Amino acid sequence: MSSFAAELREVAERLDLPQPIRARVLLELAADLTGLEAELLSEGVDPNEARSRASHMLVPSTDALRELHGLHRPLYQRLVDRFSDPARHRIERFALALTSAVMFAAGIAWLGRSGILTDPAPLMGVLLAVGLLVVLVSVWKLFTLKVKRDHNLSRLRRGLWILPAAGIISVVLCLGGTALDLYAVAGRLEADPSAQMAELLTWLQRDMGLLALGLLTSAIAWALWLLIAAGVARVEQAEAEVLTGFNIDSSVGSN
Repeated sequence: MSSFAAELREVAERLDLPQPIRARVLLELAADLTGLEAELLSEGVDPNEARSRASHMLVPSTDALRELHGLHRPLYQRLVDRFSDPARHRIERFALALTSAVMFAAGIAWLGRSGILTDPAPLMGVLLAVGLLVVLVSVWKLFTLKVKRDHNLSRLRRGLWILPAAGIISVVLCLGGTALDLYAVAGRLEADPSAQMAELLTWLQRDMGLLALGLLTSAIAWALWLLIAAGVARVEQAEAEVLTGFNIDSSVGSN
């Protein structure tokens, strides 16, 4: 535990940098403060005086922190600094919505060429809506984590549960849609046994497409959740290293 916990806590509260840069800066500062204090003590300086000198010499001022923040500011934030906050938020929402729409449209086009949408199975529309939700959430979270580099842990965790939930819902929808369609086909076969082979082939083609799409959507949702959760875990680990290094309250990690 560092004897400069109070000073380091104050610096951490004002140091708005992405991880792991934030953790590295704070831990290096903690090590430098401790090292300088030990050097002064070895020279016979009074402990209180040694601590005061080390703090005065090494704890960065507000101007120094501002320069440090400008030096390590993510490229995206430097590019959008010219816009006001409301304008930047509108641009972000538009860009993310456009990216999600393009990705979803590309997926729909691929499904159209494959013939899955020619004769859609029951619940196909709901499954596509779940797929759109997966695209929206994953694009937003990856943008926040990798491009914007906003490492506020509460914001990173918010809504992340949607991806694994969507994976489970996709499996339920594809299995449920297949069962409903099979029930309807069984009724038609009972009414007209002569069309048995044609009905079964049509059902097989239609519902195999639904099953494939549902399982693919589930796999993508879970894979994206694992990818994003791993990134969030790295941010949490960096914050934990800071807390372990000099005993800063856990609330600091949510800046």
